[in-house]
This record gives sequence, C-alpha cells and structure tokens, in this order.
Amino acid sequence: MTDTDVVFSVIIPAYNASNTIERAVLSVVNQNFSSYEIIIVDDGSTDDTLDICKKIALNNHYIKLFSKKNGGVSSARNYAINKAVGEYVIFLDSDDIYLPGSLETIFRIIKDVKKPDLILCGYKNHASSVDFGVMRIEKAEIPSCELFSNDNNLNISIIFSSLLFSEKYTFQKYHVDYPNMRTPWAKAYRREVLIKNDIKFDEKMYRFEDGFFNMNVLFNINSIAKTELAVYGYIQNESGSIQPRKNIVLENYYKIRAIDQFLEKQNNKELNHLKNYFYLELLCGQIIDQLKLGESIKAIKTKIKQYPISITIKKTDLRYCRMNKKISYILYKTHLYLFLIMMFRIRIRVGAHAC
Repeated sequence: MTDTDVVFSVIIPAYNASNTIERAVLSVVNQNFSSYEIIIVDDGSTDDTLDICKKIALNNHYIKLFSKKNGGVSSARNYAINKAVGEYVIFLDSDDIYLPGSLETIFRIIKDVKKPDLILCGYKNHASSVDFGVMRIEKAEIPSCELFSNDNNLNISIIFSSLLFSEKYTFQKYHVDYPNMRTPWAKAYRREVLIKNDIKFDEKMYRFEDGFFNMNVLFNINSIAKTELAVYGYIQNESGSIQPRKNIVLENYYKIRAIDQFLEKQNNKELNHLKNYFYLELLCGQIIDQLKLGESIKAIKTKIKQYPISITIKKTDLRYCRMNKKISYILYKTHLYLFLIMMFRIRIRVGAHAC
C-alpha cells in the first residue's frame, strides 16, 4: 500500500492503556476495509502499553508505531497528525473501538457527497465492551446523511460552532442536532484542511481542547456531511472518569482567553452571546472541582468573585438552559454564592454533578 492509496489515518494516542489498547487496534484491523493506516502514539506510558503495541504491529504493515515523552493526549494527537498521510484523519481513544463496518460506511459517505471537509457520525454509548461484538453495521447498508454547505446560504461555521455552547439553542433555531460536537471521535476530518490551516489541538487546554479544535476546523471548511448511523463504540470506565483538577481556576482563565480571542477574530455577535452558556458551565465545573479537592467555602466564594468575565444570559434565552443551569445562573447573578456552592455540594453527594 502506497501513501496515495491511504483513505484513512486512524490516530490512536495511548498512555498506560495496556488493558484496552489491543481491543482498540483490532477493532480497526478487523474492518472490512483495507485503505487505511493506524498511527499509534505511545505517550510515555509507564506500563507495558508500548510492548503490547510492538507485538500487534510486528506482523501488520497497516500500523505505524511511535513512542514519545509524555506530553498529554493533545500532544500525542498533534504528533500523529504530522505523521499521517491519509486523505482523512479519524481519531480513536485507546479504550474505545470502531464498530465493524465503520470505515466502509464512512468511505461510502465520502463517495456519495464528493469528499466533504468534515463527516459527523453517531456512536454507541455503553458502560462496558459487553455486546459490542454483536453490534454491526451491515455491509449492504447505505448510510443516509445530510449535507451542509456554505454554498446554499448556510453559515455552517456558526451553526455547528453554536452546538459547542448550547445544543438546545442550535436545535430550536437551526433544527440541527448533534450531541458530541465537543469530541474528536466519530468524525472524519479532511487532512488537507488541517495541514493547510495549521489546525492542531491546544496542548495547554484541558477539558475543552477537543471542542476548541473542532471550532477551529469549523471556521476553515465549506462542507459537512452528517449521519445518525453509529460508527464508534464509546466505552465508559472508571479510569476515564473526570478527576478534579488542582489548577482548574487558571485553566478556566486560559480557556476563556483563548475562546474570546478566537471569537473576536470571527466578529460574530451570536457566538459571542452563546459563549456565556459555556462560561457558566465552566464556573459550575470549577466549583465542583474545588469542593472535591476540599477547598473552604470562603476560598471558593473568593474565586467566584474573581471570575474573569461577567456572565450575561438574556432572560428570554434561559429557556435554552436545563433547570439546574437556570438556578445556577440566577444564584450567580444575584451574588448568592453560598447557596450556589451548597447546591453543588448536595449534587456531589447524590452523584449529579453537571451544571
């Protein structure tokens, strides 16, 4: 297989993934499609992940294996993008899988809609890998998809970026629904778009690096194909749960600055308004992390007061928020910070953490 034959570069970042990496790789190797390469980047694992990958790659010419010093998942993905030669880049987390028939399905979409810049697919969400073996995309199944293009009086950059901030708003205004716009998986990116516009994952950003990457992509493309057909198997596990971050306040400040600077260049009032939904979400997450880390109520209140922006959501637009987010916003705007903190303390105890 030559570089010109490669349709897909499947990028798998791996860090201490010895229990799952073989399953992830084999989910691609066992596809009924052959025009691909697998790029595994071992991100400085301290277990036997690298040894397992070497054994898998030994007799498989589709696999390119690299090892680097630990730098985080964004660093590993960026490294792999630079090594990729496929026409399209797709991402696979080391603890997930691509469902049987997925690559052929995505390839059919590429042919049907004449090489869109971005393909958005569905996914299966399960608590474990049980029953994934019987989930199969039938070979004869032709995926139905919608094509969105800037050529038909749509601004796809604005429409799909708004999904990053408020899915409910986007659905009610544009009748577009896609629940995982913030992730890089279950998607296919035209590599030429990434290279030409130097689009990479921000290695200093945490928890929204994927969404920010997608926002950069959305403002540099002309066409999107979207299908509801699931191609990706997302496997929930305890190790993948979100852990509280000690530097959450500084990380939020960095995210807000990066998003503000990006949107300032786009000069779009709609997105500049919608970002407030996300900034409220960041504040809620900040309070939750601080509580989990055992910070005092006084310290948490002080950091709320020091939040770098004043979140403003129109009263008429609160209908796009879930009830708990509405309550959070009201408590924040009325400076009832103690009640806001106590609300999240209760939510943590009952296991309902989201804003």
